[in-house]
Amino acid sequence: MNMVRAWFLLGLLAAGLKAAEERPFMSFFNSPPQPLPLEEHHSYQSAAMKIRVGYNIYLPPGYGDVGNIRHYPVIYWLHGRGCSESNDQFPAATVDAAIRSKEIPPLILVYASGGGMSFYSDSFDGQWMAETTIIRELIPHIDATYRTIAGREGRAIQGMSMGGLGALKLALKYPDLFGSVVAFAGGYRSAEEMQSNEISREILRRVFGSDPGRFMANHPATIARANAQAVRNRVAIKMFVGLEDPLLANNRSMHATLTELNLAHEYWEVPGIRHDLPRLSAWLGSDGLQFAVRHFGGSAAESAPTAAPAELAFEKQTVVYKEVGPLAIKADVYHYSDTKARPVIVSLHGGALIMGHRENLTGAVRAFALTNGYVLVSFDYRLAPETRLPAIIEDLEDAFRWLRREGVKRFHIDPDRVAVTGGSAGGYLTLVTGYRIQPPPRVLLAFFGYGDLIGDWYSTPSPHPRHNARKITPEEAWRQVSGPAVADARDRKGDGGVFYNFCRQTGQWPKAISGWDPRSEAEKFYPFMPLKNVTAAYPPTVLIHGTADTDVPFQQSELMAQEFQRHGVAHEFYRIANAEHGLAGGDRAEIERAERKAFEFVRLHLERP
Repeated sequence: MNMVRAWFLLGLLAAGLKAAEERPFMSFFNSPPQPLPLEEHHSYQSAAMKIRVGYNIYLPPGYGDVGNIRHYPVIYWLHGRGCSESNDQFPAATVDAAIRSKEIPPLILVYASGGGMSFYSDSFDGQWMAETTIIRELIPHIDATYRTIAGREGRAIQGMSMGGLGALKLALKYPDLFGSVVAFAGGYRSAEEMQSNEISREILRRVFGSDPGRFMANHPATIARANAQAVRNRVAIKMFVGLEDPLLANNRSMHATLTELNLAHEYWEVPGIRHDLPRLSAWLGSDGLQFAVRHFGGSAAESAPTAAPAELAFEKQTVVYKEVGPLAIKADVYHYSDTKARPVIVSLHGGALIMGHRENLTGAVRAFALTNGYVLVSFDYRLAPETRLPAIIEDLEDAFRWLRREGVKRFHIDPDRVAVTGGSAGGYLTLVTGYRIQPPPRVLLAFFGYGDLIGDWYSTPSPHPRHNARKITPEEAWRQVSGPAVADARDRKGDGGVFYNFCRQTGQWPKAISGWDPRSEAEKFYPFMPLKNVTAAYPPTVLIHGTADTDVPFQQSELMAQEFQRHGVAHEFYRIANAEHGLAGGDRAEIERAERKAFEFVRLHLERP
């Protein structure tokens, strides 16, 4: 009996080995053994590979209703290594529940096929074309077959492990296709790590021709460096990884690269979770979905829940509020179709007064405005160093003059109920409005802002790695900003991020943005420094800042809070423990609590008689 059982087990083992040998290295068509709840499996013909390529699709409730002609935003999901379009999925049930509970508006979710081992790259010999088939074939097929919002304003990409790497890679490489990316525990392995085990070596050999250089050319870190200018303030980025994940160090390295390049992103380390999609997705719930929704634009964003009556249209209109010679300085106004006088939220973008543009609008601020039925205005302003500090503040003052004049007539704002918010340099400008704008705004909300322009933090060389990843020469730095005046960093031919890092490496930022020496001409800065201009008449203000910020020191908000206390200004100050610039690395629950309290402070001051 034991001998029979032994032969039986040996037979099973042999059959398993034979099946493993027969299993293809790549498989782009993988229909599920059983129909997946809430999903349909379909395929398209790949011209690049001359094979059928499969995908699963989730369609929201009501999509197939008679007479429904609505178009929907799309999230593309990329699976991990060794998996397929029919497994390793973010749960469709989570998406469906979030839509039905109105946490998010209806959307389409497409589970793409990456072949299993492609790293979402085209193979060196053209046999497997994972990148090409997703970008050039799947997306056009989905847009042609389903009622999608066929543009970056209605398209996001997400994925886990190899899929997290692939999602970030494609978003960074094709910023004109995607508005946001969420990478779950991305597999950002180095070329050296690809030599560490048999499976990785096989991928390196069969996909990348055993060429580490080819592998690294397809790595998100390499693409981020090459494409930073096109991505900056255009693609919203969010990263999650478990604190017990073996890929934690790789994710921290990718996070450091994005930070070094001044590519704004959110980064979360989740306690108690290894490399485990079910547990990670359960912990996140609809957070990644909401992130995508917040960064949909145009008609996609307009489908999000709002406190305005359903019969009112919510419209985005881009206007020119000021012209300086040939330069048109613009604002985006999100307003309603009725004539009711509404409070207004003014958003001022960050970027060290050197980078950014009006579309760098945070999802949290947009959601707050829409949920409460407020008008939302996001202003451009001329950027340094082509334009100096006094003229930048002049643009700010002219923007509010325009708002009181044209905003009342054209967009029905209530000029006596104005709130201002911004982060980093936008936080600085928010604090400036508290004394330079007359009459002053009713309430301010400054995220990781500053009130001092001439302290050592800005006027001496930065010791922080984020500013010193590579040394930048004066010639390279000034070449980036040698053109005409711009009010939108996307119109500048050079890379303002390179110039900013040069300023931080050399301690030249104050002089670069003003033309004044912060030591010998300090008094010239004073009219532009909130820290020197707080009085008892200053508006109520909320400050939020991370205690581990290495770009704008936490002490900057502490100093402002001390001035508010000294002058009796109503204020709240939320300190986010261990959070870097942008609140990266802070405790998620703590940040959400701070934001809820901050927005409630703003709402109460806007709603009071």
